[in-house]
Amino acid sequence: MHIRKEIKARVVEMLIAPDNLNPAPTIAGNRVYKNRYLPLTDHADSDAHLPAICVWVAEETADEPGKVDWTQSYRYPQLVIDCYVTSLDADDMVDLITNQVERIMMQDETLRGLVAWCYITKTELLYGDKSDSLIQGASMTYECKYLSPNTSTLPVDDFDRTSIAYRLASGAEIASDDVEMPQ
Repeated sequence: MHIRKEIKARVVEMLIAPDNLNPAPTIAGNRVYKNRYLPLTDHADSDAHLPAICVWVAEETADEPGKVDWTQSYRYPQLVIDCYVTSLDADDMVDLITNQVERIMMQDETLRGLVAWCYITKTELLYGDKSDSLIQGASMTYECKYLSPNTSTLPVDDFDRTSIAYRLASGAEIASDDVEMPQ
């Protein structure tokens, strides 16, 4: 499993898991998803499924190999936590849910040892004006840092080799390629 997938899963777990003080750490309860798309289309009454949180990675940068050694590099994913609410007092609800998320994220900046650090860099407020619902939200961006193997520097012996044939539906081969995949 790629570390970005582990980071998203860990944050979702942290935002859902009850602690000693709160049976539900955020007002979203268990409506926390590890993707960028809020699954409102699955429900007839989408307002009943808010507040909700979506956790995803917008981009990732990397140091060039060699800052640690030639087999590893530091990676810096931008983790995004989108919070959505609907209410007549949506501004207050946005402030509440973002405060809850920040509190949880500040309690463990290493995400239980998964990253070196993860800290908030920006919060953008989101206002929905193309709907009958009063959906508002916030997009919180966190920068994380982790150390990852750089697979481009693995020795050739650490690759599996395979041949691929591209065929038409009739079965006639139209092209072929040799591919090397990390083990």
